[in-house]
Amino acid sequence: MTIAELPPILAPREGQPCESYWLDTGCVVDRGAVLYVVRDASDLYTLDAWVSDRAGQALGIDSETNAEHPWSPAFRLRTVQIADRHTTWVVVVEQLDQAGLAMLSDIIWRHAYWVGHYAKMELNFLGRGLPDMPWRMDSDAPHIVDTQTALAYYDPRTVMPEEKDGIDPRLPHLRGLKDTSTRELSPILAQVEEAMHARFKALAPKGHRAGKERPKKWGFANIPNTDPLYLAYGGLDPLMTIRLFEKMVAHIKTKPVQWRQLSTMDWPTQWDIDRSMFRGMPVDAEYARWLNAQLGNLIDFNASYLAGYGIGPSGSGPKVGQAFERMGLVSPKRTKPTPANPNGNPSWDKDVIKELIADPKTPEPARVLAETLQAVRKAGKYQSTWVAPMLDALHYDGRVHADVRAIGTVTGRMAGRDPALQNLPKKDTRVRAAYTALPGHVLVSCDFSQGEPRTMAGLSGDLELLAVLLEGDLNATVAAESYGQRFTSLPVTDHKRAGTEAYLLRQRAKMAFLAWCYGAGVKRVAASLGIEVPAALAAVDRWRARFKALARLVDQLNNQAVVTLESGRECPLWDRYTVGDSGELLLRPRPSRKGLNYATQGSQRDLLVQAWRRLVEWGWGPFLYFFVHDEILLSVPVWMAADAQAALKAAMTFDFHGVPIECEATIEGRTWLPQPEDFTPDALDIIDDAEIAA
Repeated sequence: MTIAELPPILAPREGQPCESYWLDTGCVVDRGAVLYVVRDASDLYTLDAWVSDRAGQALGIDSETNAEHPWSPAFRLRTVQIADRHTTWVVVVEQLDQAGLAMLSDIIWRHAYWVGHYAKMELNFLGRGLPDMPWRMDSDAPHIVDTQTALAYYDPRTVMPEEKDGIDPRLPHLRGLKDTSTRELSPILAQVEEAMHARFKALAPKGHRAGKERPKKWGFANIPNTDPLYLAYGGLDPLMTIRLFEKMVAHIKTKPVQWRQLSTMDWPTQWDIDRSMFRGMPVDAEYARWLNAQLGNLIDFNASYLAGYGIGPSGSGPKVGQAFERMGLVSPKRTKPTPANPNGNPSWDKDVIKELIADPKTPEPARVLAETLQAVRKAGKYQSTWVAPMLDALHYDGRVHADVRAIGTVTGRMAGRDPALQNLPKKDTRVRAAYTALPGHVLVSCDFSQGEPRTMAGLSGDLELLAVLLEGDLNATVAAESYGQRFTSLPVTDHKRAGTEAYLLRQRAKMAFLAWCYGAGVKRVAASLGIEVPAALAAVDRWRARFKALARLVDQLNNQAVVTLESGRECPLWDRYTVGDSGELLLRPRPSRKGLNYATQGSQRDLLVQAWRRLVEWGWGPFLYFFVHDEILLSVPVWMAADAQAALKAAMTFDFHGVPIECEATIEGRTWLPQPEDFTPDALDIIDDAEIAA
């Protein structure tokens, strides 16, 4: 698509105080808007007066950059765009002198209420690209609110899993501004973006035209700031943002409880997260390089052993299955069917490998191969998923600035990327040990103790479950109901002693029971327990008989279409829905498997946010380091550590329907978790023998 194929997007307007155009927005209502271009101080004074006239009003804001990483020395802010629903301004930052840049920062700082779609990027881009900080970083009230957070209420399909667990792949909605504005307002932004990308490719010099990303990267850095497509694209972004914001707010306000939750809990929390991620999480450079070397050495150490089976160093590929099949083993699991392969292929994923290692019947050669595969796969994942972002950060400012969403899933739990720190395994401390407190600070953490089962007890009112949680050992109780005498005849002293049969059975029962609570089928339960399906069915029946109120709640929730949390947020059970031929949502007759999952995860997330709001009220807002599911991490001066520990414990202790939700607060020290004792910067060739299956 070219500019000639589009409607007349920009029409010049004469006699205006600065360069001005009529902008066709393509919307049914308010089709057009006025676009002003700001290139000098005189234009800035006109913009300043316009913004001042709208004090107390929400204004949209957006920016364009040269497509470099915000903390790269080469990063450059090219434009800043500001809009209400009728007027949009494109400020050409590249043409302003230092006084003009300072004035632009001041205009943004003085206006109290900004709106951004994915506000974190505007916080980063403007905070890094302007010489004076334009954001009120010391304010507990959001200086910029995020439309994506509101979108999670307005359209829950934007925070659902894309395709898994029986969910219709047509259900998810993309949440980017282009896709959302096309659904809700007009396709004009998508059309202009497509035309602009075509323009990038046409303008790019040789060597920058191949592929999809290379022309875009060159184009954003080099397209002239007088190009009409570039001006239209920039001007449409904040205009569509503020129109989308107003439409969503009008809808959410019809549900007063949800509006209160969004405005008093979730928007402020997203603001707090974005501020903490702007500040970043410092990385211990020597330790990160050491850890990367350890993981690489582990992979290299096992490469020749795997090569003997024809398997590559990554531990993946069809040769894995062929090796196990030559040993007479058959995988109990198959890959997802496709039109070309309706039966799927045998799967040798991490769950199958884990079962091979745990099964005492596995032949020794197969066990050694499985342990080696597990070690190298884990090392490769750690390198690519968590260590690589640390090493990248060392090329910038030495800090990881993760992208964390206050509402990242359908249950409302937080989600992150670049890197996905919320998925860090708690029992493996190596990656967390690379993150350090801010200079002169220590880290203090707190997480819920038995948060999920206690939340289930509160939701269900199951007195038997509560009694076991308060007076006994839930995992041992479930193991006894699962294995009978096989477990109860083992010494109680072995229940929590790693390496014993009692410990293994207790851990398996723990995973199986939680999997059942969260909707796993009987085959998954059987695999987790390591028993046959009929025996697993009998175990589930015993669980249901023991915890009757919990079982009733599971059935009740699974027969609903939507789980409504006490906060008022609605969590549709998407495995109950499908999409009709005309795009309408249809309810399937079969029950869900996700009811207790959504209710528990959503409730626990809301408790975590309540705890954080308490801490902000008590003055701990500036010290947020990171959120992760059921944990809050603060970075505080050393002399404040004990007070922070006490405040975290007080904030994260709740009475939830008569069930005590308790927590453990810990002063971690300089690093998030202790670094391995064998870490020395001069010993990068040390390999942890326990991790290697020779």
